[in-house]
Amino acid sequence: IVGAACRAQAKTIMAGVGSTVNGHQGTIFFQGGVAANPVVGHFLQQLTGNEIVVPKHHKIMGAFGAALLAHERYLKKDHLNRRWVFPKESRSPPKAAAAYGSITIKNYLTKQSGRAVIWKNLFFPSELLHAFGAQVVNLTAYTALFSRDKKRISAAFDSAAKHGYGVETCSVLRAIDGFSTNKTILEPDFLVSTSLPCAMEDEILLDIMRRKKKEDRYYALSIPSGCSQEKIKALAADLENAVRALTVSLGIRFDPRRLGEAFEFSNMAMIEAKRICDLRLDHPVPAFPGQHLLKWNILLSEKWGTRPFFEVLRRLRKEIEEKIESEPNCDDSSRRNDTNRIGWIMMPPFYTDSFFELLEYELNSPLIIDEFSYIDWEPLDIAKPFESLAERLLSIGIVNNDLRLRRIVEVAERGKLNGVVLYNHFSGRCPLCRTTFNNRVVQTLGEKGIPVLVMDGDSVDPTIDPCSSETKLRAFIEALNKQRTGSVFG
Repeated sequence: IVGAACRAQAKTIMAGVGSTVNGHQGTIFFQGGVAANPVVGHFLQQLTGNEIVVPKHHKIMGAFGAALLAHERYLKKDHLNRRWVFPKESRSPPKAAAAYGSITIKNYLTKQSGRAVIWKNLFFPSELLHAFGAQVVNLTAYTALFSRDKKRISAAFDSAAKHGYGVETCSVLRAIDGFSTNKTILEPDFLVSTSLPCAMEDEILLDIMRRKKKEDRYYALSIPSGCSQEKIKALAADLENAVRALTVSLGIRFDPRRLGEAFEFSNMAMIEAKRICDLRLDHPVPAFPGQHLLKWNILLSEKWGTRPFFEVLRRLRKEIEEKIESEPNCDDSSRRNDTNRIGWIMMPPFYTDSFFELLEYELNSPLIIDEFSYIDWEPLDIAKPFESLAERLLSIGIVNNDLRLRRIVEVAERGKLNGVVLYNHFSGRCPLCRTTFNNRVVQTLGEKGIPVLVMDGDSVDPTIDPCSSETKLRAFIEALNKQRTGSVFG
């Protein structure tokens, strides 16, 4: 039993540093309190194939290193006082972000008279639902919004557990299941979903509708892998079938005129979103902390196809432009190397700001761009509406890992990022960040000279989040600083 416990400890150590020592030829030094246990060292030697050496003073090496770093920091204090930081007056979120939050909460909590309520998952195209004049509720966005309420999210998890969904199930799906019984969420007249990227989500959403005795009011698009013309046509036909199912079930006529308006607003919003991406990627110094836009997740909004969403994006773009004009340093190319430029892959932990305040305010490493705020699809074409929506759905990259990886590399190079954080929601079991995909990201960006921190955590359940996350984030930024300036302090 003791041997198995020591081997488990060695495996835990390797899970944290394995990518660092993988392929290393030669001696590996093992320090710290755990190094006093020779059995753990033995199993580390087995796992790595390298000689493991425990220094004589292994117990105090961390303290000694901390003293040396403190001395170095003291010597660099004048330089550190001159480096780039986010001014306190610039840390507030853009006013447009607050406006977006307001319209979202109102949409989720207030029933609009005479309109059908349609629940949707992340990826079902909202424009089709707006063509029915529906009130659309994005279940994942609802979960993200209310995950900050500890009592509400705890009650949702308890409710999901009664339905058989425990901690072995993704927290986002548990929360969706739990919230589905909450009296504050609007009762659905219909629910639409997609088979990819998460088949388990499809199953749980259908289970929710069965419990509501509304399984005949559920439709899931069958999403093919790839983006060939044949697959676009197949998905377009499935979208038409979804419209027919909605029409029959709701008794509401599908309005092509409304769809045309939704396409027009989506295309205008897409142009604004692209311009926002350009401003974020191309300017040396960010106008606003990236955390405010990271938690927004533009790509995943159910408001695509509406005037308010377009107007909020336009307002946000103008705010960023005005901030850049009022802050001359924002446009000073010589300031690009004043600090790190960080990208973010996957959804964030929605229940806390601590990671981002640490990253952007204490470690002075701004989030330049995040995966779900990067928009680069082609305009929707009302002359071929279903094929156009199908092509967008298959080309946004989230359901196609090859395309997704190419886009991540493209954004990292264009934004001159020198580090990327991949938030490993559900520890590699989420279909959006499986270990195989994470390894490809680390390898591909590593070949481009861009280090990646794969940070285990959970986007919704704070009890699953490892206590070492902030330490790993600090260590990652220190490594980037060392690479960029020769000092861990930058």
